[in-house]
Amino acid sequence: MFGQWFMSLKGIEFAGAPLEINGTPTVQKSRRGSIVIGKNLKLNSGKKYNAIGGDTRAVFKTIGEGRIEIGEDVGISNSAFVSTVSITVKDHVMIGGGCKFWDTDFHPLDYESRV
Repeated sequence: MFGQWFMSLKGIEFAGAPLEINGTPTVQKSRRGSIVIGKNLKLNSGKKYNAIGGDTRAVFKTIGEGRIEIGEDVGISNSAFVSTVSITVKDHVMIGGGCKFWDTDFHPLDYESRV
């Protein structure tokens, strides 16, 4: 219950219940970004809840107008999602410990643009 309350405070929209959130994920939603979670999410966040995932907590972060959409009946353990455009996880997906998803390389590929 605390996990859903915490994530709601951070601006995450929940499309339904029930949810099982073990641990506290890191949530950084940008003002113009969105994070939408479907029903029946099972989320593990932290070493205590999934030893194979290492010390990493689950992370949900949007940059600018980034959007993260998690479908129904999804299981996630200690994984990171960072979006500047859009990341979508469809229904009935299981994501193992330590997986990382981002739709940006965090800097331009062109050397001149990086300088």
